[in-house]
Amino acid sequence: MNDNASLIDLLARTALRDQAAFSALYEASSSKLYGLLLRILKREDLAQDCLQQAYVKIWNNAGEYREGSSAPMTWMSTIARYTAYDLLRKNRKETSLDDLDEIPQMVDEGADVFNSVNAGQESLQLMDCIKQLNENQQQCVLLGYYEGLSYPEIASRLDKPVGTIKTWIHRGIASLRDCL
Repeated sequence: MNDNASLIDLLARTALRDQAAFSALYEASSSKLYGLLLRILKREDLAQDCLQQAYVKIWNNAGEYREGSSAPMTWMSTIARYTAYDLLRKNRKETSLDDLDEIPQMVDEGADVFNSVNAGQESLQLMDCIKQLNENQQQCVLLGYYEGLSYPEIASRLDKPVGTIKTWIHRGIASLRDCL
């Protein structure tokens, strides 16, 4: 049995509240999800907490997984990623001016200056490309990728159909790809 088939089976059994299957699912996928969360959150403690929250969501929503819509790892990664985005938004709201004193201690002393400058230039180029998108595409891309909202959440916020939102995002990403 290939990895996808195995994960599909484990998700189906998890949906039936099979704890052994859930444990096997965790063993098979947690290292990949943890790596993803660590890249997003940049802190081991936050990544570990977020991983636990993501698996609670996976346990509670395993019955919602549809084999034809995406690969099981993609589905679980999406849950983990949005859980991380939620945590980042929550932490951003809790940050106060007093926290600004801690910023110098959080900077990696060994960071490669060239890579930092290069990343800054790439960010500026990306922002220039985003400014070239039409207003609808800009808004949808920023809501989806910077605020971490799903298609239905963006559609609700903008009072537009989900299909329209998907089209605007896909066209916007295609334009960004051409620009970059």
